[in-house]
Amino acid sequence: MKISDFNKLQVILKPLNPFSKKALIASLTVFSVTVVVLGILTSHEIDYYGVDNNERIETDLKILNESLKQFYMENGSYPESLDILVEMNYLAVLPVRESISFNYQLENNGVDYTLSIVR
Repeated sequence: MKISDFNKLQVILKPLNPFSKKALIASLTVFSVTVVVLGILTSHEIDYYGVDNNERIETDLKILNESLKQFYMENGSYPESLDILVEMNYLAVLPVRESISFNYQLENNGVDYTLSIVR
């Protein structure tokens, strides 16, 4: 290898000056592409989880209603609280969702109930 070839190689491999226009343009390009990609991914995830969360709440309400019906058929009245469903093994655990709670109220001396969600 000749010295002139080595000097050419050094010029080609020379790192960019971090304050040069080329380095600034390259950095801004990478940053812009990253922001756009993250924006697209984030907006998709928010929409996906919003729909999914509503479906989960509906499923939780159906499971609670079925457990309450089964409790009533076997005991002749509805439980005083949802915790009793867990204590008596009608449910493994009570459903827990972020930013909502389940409101359960007995009516007509345990012959009926109201189950709703509170956001």
